[in-house]
Amino acid sequence: MLQGKQGSSAITGAYFVTSNTSDYGKVNAPLIYDELNGINATLIDNLPWALAIVEGRA
Repeated sequence: MLQGKQGSSAITGAYFVTSNTSDYGKVNAPLIYDELNGINATLIDNLPWALAIVEGRA
């Protein structure tokens, strides 16, 4: 789990980053999305996009 930062202000929310689409892909998505919504987190399965968030490019 990571929390994105952009400059000096934090991007609101948390992100669960994974490339494991076998366990967290579309087939099992409703289950993981319910859990992530419960902790106000977003699933990211695109690693370059996650890196852009961390680096403040998103």
